[in-house]
Amino acid sequence: MYKFDLTRHELGVLILDGHYEYNNHWVLEKIGDYYEATYDGLYKHIFISLEDLLICDYNKAIINVEYSEKASDFFGEETFTDENDNMLCYIDNKPKLVKINYSN
Repeated sequence: MYKFDLTRHELGVLILDGHYEYNNHWVLEKIGDYYEATYDGLYKHIFISLEDLLICDYNKAIINVEYSEKASDFFGEETFTDENDNMLCYIDNKPKLVKINYSN
């Protein structure tokens, strides 16, 4: 668990711009109705509410994924997967986990 202590200005930037870089390690984003916290480009946590994002309790995240070198090499772009090798995709601004078929 991590707690983001954003000032009013920082919170306003996140809400209005949909993107805020915090403490040189975290990138906070609003994508559709969801909030995403990414740590050093390695781990992503997706939350339903701003409050859950600010507390950053990984148990409250609806999706927890990490950078996958294997999947990134396969797709030719940065790809995040869960422990079951399902990749994070946004479909209609909603986060989804999709099984990767490496045979194609």
